[in-house]
Amino acid sequence: MEINIVKDSKNAVADRREIEFTITQEDRTPSKAEVSKELCKKLNLSPEATVVVKMGQEFGTRMTRAIAHSYQNADALKKSEPAFLFERVAKKAKKAAAAAAPASEEKKEEKKE
Repeated sequence: MEINIVKDSKNAVADRREIEFTITQEDRTPSKAEVSKELCKKLNLSPEATVVVKMGQEFGTRMTRAIAHSYQNADALKKSEPAFLFERVAKKAKKAAAAAAPASEEKKEEKKE
């Protein structure tokens, strides 16, 4: 996954940093959690105070356009962004953990035999 910054601006009214970027992926569209993690690494941002607000796949290409907001701290983020953004990420993480857990348990049982 390669992230290219298109626009990085400071919104003084909302007291946040707004980042527009493109993602070039190898096989599948990455999740918002994966994108957020990579963006935070690239720009040295706090993962707790950064949220990917929007992602859109370009039809027929391996490119995704995205927008992220980064705040000074997690409290400012939770006050400004709608709650559904956090609920979606939490649900998907829970589903992924549930899907991974049975698979790892099956592997442990195979090793025992």
